[in-house]
Amino acid sequence: MSTIVHKDIPYIEGSTDKEQTLDLYIPQQAFDQERLPPLFVYIHGGCWRSSDKSEYVYLGTTMAKFGQQACATGTEKSATGGLVSICVINYRLTDRELPPSFKHPKHWLDCLSSIEFLVQNGTKYGYDSSRIYLCGHSAGGHLTGLTALDPPQTWWESLDADRSDLPISKRIRGVIGLCGIYDHTSLVDRYPDYFEFTEMTFGTDRTKWNATAPMHAPFSQADCEIMNSLYPPTFRPHGEMMHHLKYWIIRSTKDELLDHQQSQDYFKHLQELKMENIRLVEEDYGTHFGALENDTLLKLFCDFCQADS
Repeated sequence: MSTIVHKDIPYIEGSTDKEQTLDLYIPQQAFDQERLPPLFVYIHGGCWRSSDKSEYVYLGTTMAKFGQQACATGTEKSATGGLVSICVINYRLTDRELPPSFKHPKHWLDCLSSIEFLVQNGTKYGYDSSRIYLCGHSAGGHLTGLTALDPPQTWWESLDADRSDLPISKRIRGVIGLCGIYDHTSLVDRYPDYFEFTEMTFGTDRTKWNATAPMHAPFSQADCEIMNSLYPPTFRPHGEMMHHLKYWIIRSTKDELLDHQQSQDYFKHLQELKMENIRLVEEDYGTHFGALENDTLLKLFCDFCQADS
């Protein structure tokens, strides 16, 4: 069993910024199956100001290995044999200088650009771009939450990519929020020490924080107006939320950095939005960052990508 690794692929044409790159982990057998495998896209945390895709090689290689094992043993009967291709992205980070030069929504816009690139390049690299699954950890849970509940309008428009006119929204089949930050206002209220990185990322005006949190999406007209001035002129925000998603909220009971309230409150929010296929998982997967090297959890990620293949 072997894995093809593509490192430091730029996902914005003309960009030379290392933070606007991604890594792909493709099972060697990807092109030998009845159809290409689904793609699992991991978006890291780090308080919007730290971490790098190079820290998640274990996640990429281990998930690819699990998929290949399932394929080799025949335990997975899907058309892809249980294979999963994995992507780990970088996005530009808020610097620690005051005042910071890089704030929300720029991190999220980078994440959207990476997904749009991945939609266009499935056949080239070895994954099915009509079956994309997102996973956001910690601050990445905030970024995937916004993607699910407040995607761009253009993501609902048909496009011709990989010989399919499926819009991007329909290519995203599922989202996992892992130990995520979904409401930074309530987080800071309970844990004032988190104010520093929240202020650096979202500004000093707390009355505007709700306009940037998945817990309050889809957003009110007032919140939309707050954000619209911060988007690029060509960006069309506030498309319809993705009701069709399989959306799992996962939290390790040994998470020492984020309490259960973030996950439980956000899950209730998804229920109120009448999301059709949601699940709250609270198990002991280890510490906040240690969970990312828990093989049981990584196997669950692989299974998540196969359930509706």
